[in-house]
Amino acid sequence: MSRRYVIGISVLLVIVLSIIVSCGPATEEVEEVLDDEVLEVINWNFIWTMPLTDTPHLVLFQDFVEEVKERTDGRLVITCNPVGEYPFEPANYLRHLGEGEVEMADTPGIWVSGDAPTMVVSFLPFLVMPGEEDQANEVILPYVRKELEKFNVTLLFTYMWARTMIWGQGDPVKSVDDLEGLRVRTFGREMAVFAEKIGMIPTTISPGEVASALQYGLVSGVVTSGTTVVEDGWGEFLDWGYNLSPVLIQGYITVNNDALEALPSDIKEILLEVSKEYEPKAMVVTPNKESFYREQVGELFGIVVNEPEEGEVETIAAMMVDLWETWGEEKGGLAQEALNKLREKLGR
Repeated sequence: MSRRYVIGISVLLVIVLSIIVSCGPATEEVEEVLDDEVLEVINWNFIWTMPLTDTPHLVLFQDFVEEVKERTDGRLVITCNPVGEYPFEPANYLRHLGEGEVEMADTPGIWVSGDAPTMVVSFLPFLVMPGEEDQANEVILPYVRKELEKFNVTLLFTYMWARTMIWGQGDPVKSVDDLEGLRVRTFGREMAVFAEKIGMIPTTISPGEVASALQYGLVSGVVTSGTTVVEDGWGEFLDWGYNLSPVLIQGYITVNNDALEALPSDIKEILLEVSKEYEPKAMVVTPNKESFYREQVGELFGIVVNEPEEGEVETIAAMMVDLWETWGEEKGGLAQEALNKLREKLGR
């Protein structure tokens, strides 16, 4: 091979490489790589207590993480992990979160009350009535934040689950007296005590077994939301609803303190800002869907819904006072203080 041929090939290669490097797409790709290195993409994991469904607050969680990603220009990417993707029981989420095994968690009070009883004060039957949610949060949330400190965790925002009521089979219930002897599926000790106090027979059944329990007569009623009655198909086995709403179920989106403090200041500010913006949405998105579903149960399943007689709610609330007081004495500390302040605020 002649020396002139080698030189010619070398010159040609230099020209070709120069053209490739100068092309727009290649330059942009290099710039994108450099930008990623400079900006540093931070990846977080966010664990849920529920599977991936189109339940309103779960859709809101997905919107939230997308909003954070967009407003941080992709610098903070939060991956949603439905229940089961991590080997953690929801009851222990606060502990795993505090230890930094994940960065964010959905920690509803009914799941984590064993570790943080302030988060379930609003779950006490007939303590917080419909329309009193904002008043309750004014009292409860400062205590929740203080209790979370011992887990190395911070509250980002809170949200509401759908209000529950009583649903059953047979002739429609028109008063509390008609509930006596009803074998009803409940959840939580406090809910079971409420059921017993008004003459029902509480039974614990896992969510996945409720439909078959209704179908085969193991229970004749459930305490749940209209959302669940429709979305889980329980309405096929129910004839009536009684709009006696015993509890407020509150959820809390929480973050590991070390992960939060390790964020660049501008990203941390954006995360907290988006959280503040989403709380008002989170407090109404599921209740709004619940109102829609309660209007549909008659058309979808032929369910008849009746309202309590005048004065019944107040009478039942008075029956719950000893339950509240016993609970407060058992929990003590911040939980008892939060309960007493809330009762004072609401006049109960």
